[in-house]
Amino acid sequence: MNKIDRILYSGIAFSIFGLGISLQIKAAIGFSALDTFIISLSIFSGIKIGTITILFSLVMSLILIVLSRLVYFKQGFIEFLMSIFMGVTINILVPILQDSPINIHEVVVMILGIQISAVSVAAMIELNLFVSPFESLINYISDCSKINFLYLRWATDFLMISLALCISYYCKLIVPIGAGTVISICIYSISVHLYRKMLRRVVICHRDYEI
Repeated sequence: MNKIDRILYSGIAFSIFGLGISLQIKAAIGFSALDTFIISLSIFSGIKIGTITILFSLVMSLILIVLSRLVYFKQGFIEFLMSIFMGVTINILVPILQDSPINIHEVVVMILGIQISAVSVAAMIELNLFVSPFESLINYISDCSKINFLYLRWATDFLMISLALCISYYCKLIVPIGAGTVISICIYSISVHLYRKMLRRVVICHRDYEI
């Protein structure tokens, strides 16, 4: 895969990821741990969710670049640029979905959004696309520390929820935690893990077929 194709497919994957997040917001029964934190920041600051997502991605990219001692400078910069696709998609789709009636139970909409997000993240990682700065940082820490990606992802979920609760407590805000948050914590990380395994097998089979 050449650089142009990698950037193009990454942009598509980021936009699909944004669609998954938008559907979770549409369900309105609570959000994933990371989205809960980002939405709490959005409520506190009055800035759009997609814009907060872009700013958060910038911070994650900077942390990755610092931890890697500039080794991931180029990757971190490009991943931040790719995250703009996701933020813009969220800013465009959230108002549209909010005004559009969807005759599907909100739990189904939530699970659908989670699965779309999980597939896009798994594809980013296993197809060697540019991934979201947050996932890239977690993946980097997992590789360096030899901590299982799934366990590390659960730990960051707990951290994001804790930060959201702190924001809520000190700023007197209503934290968007609900059934959807529990559903997301239970199935998102596992879904990413399983989709990565499935895609890895597909990639290996494809390479064997070409040989």
